[in-house]
Amino acid sequence: MAVNSYLIHGPDGIIVVDGQLTVSDALAVSSAVERSGRALAGVLITHPHPDHYAGAGLIAPPAVPVLATAAVADIIRRDDALKDTIVGPMMGEQWPTRRRLPDQIVEPGSPVSLAGLQLAVRDTGPGESHADSIWSIGSSWFIGDLLCPDLDAYLADGHYRAWLASLERLRHDAPADAVFHAGHGAPPAATASPRSVPTSRRSSARIPAVDRDGGPAAMPGREPWDYYGTERSTAPGWTNRVTRMSVRELLTFDAAIGADFLAGTPALFVHGRRDEFCSPGAADVIYQRAQTTDKEFLWLDTTNHIDLYDNPTYVDPAAARLSDWLAERL
Repeated sequence: MAVNSYLIHGPDGIIVVDGQLTVSDALAVSSAVERSGRALAGVLITHPHPDHYAGAGLIAPPAVPVLATAAVADIIRRDDALKDTIVGPMMGEQWPTRRRLPDQIVEPGSPVSLAGLQLAVRDTGPGESHADSIWSIGSSWFIGDLLCPDLDAYLADGHYRAWLASLERLRHDAPADAVFHAGHGAPPAATASPRSVPTSRRSSARIPAVDRDGGPAAMPGREPWDYYGTERSTAPGWTNRVTRMSVRELLTFDAAIGADFLAGTPALFVHGRRDEFCSPGAADVIYQRAQTTDKEFLWLDTTNHIDLYDNPTYVDPAAARLSDWLAERL
């Protein structure tokens, strides 16, 4: 999953925009800064998705600030522990275990002096994420994931209408010579100007859905292969491929937002105690977050994630409890 970080060269140093997701990618950005021969002045965070802030601490040493607006920083602080339980098990050793959260808060609309440059930052509110912001210097606009060329926007945070409104404001507010630097996708030359702001288009690039030997895939490794890659899940028309964008959707999916829609609604949670793809800890966090008094959690002593797909040892008690639970309430 390619994430774009940008190096801005100022007279007094380098500024990095967005901090990457994985250890290796963050270290690659750090190496690029080192090769420039100039000091790092700061890391700017455009929005609170972990693929843009998780690696910041591997790029910025302690004395170098990580900057964000209060809106962006607040969401990162609120959700980082949950992201750790969801994304950490998926990424394994590539997940930065000690993440550097924003420690210098900047006021939207106020000039920011860094590396001998004057930057501006504006909050655009909820949209592609719970809190989007745009950093700019001259005609260069660093827009995060608000608009990514040839890619679908990630809208699982639930702000579809606000995102469309943000695109419309971007079209009208950006100067005619603005060049948009996006968080994913093609380089800025292809992202063009405010006149080109449409909705993002679907990526046609494909990768395997599963790979038995742990190669590039949406779900690498033996466990998902044993289900999706064998006769165990054979289905007419299924092919072992997904869009590359699906990987990002998987890694940044936030199930916790669903808990907020359960207020006052009876809820039954069913989850396995051992699951390396859907964290049991995250499931418990969502259960605790659900603001309803009529809720129940059924824990099953699974050995892996796919046990609950078709293994009668676990599927049968889950189905039995669900049937009884519905009968008690309907």
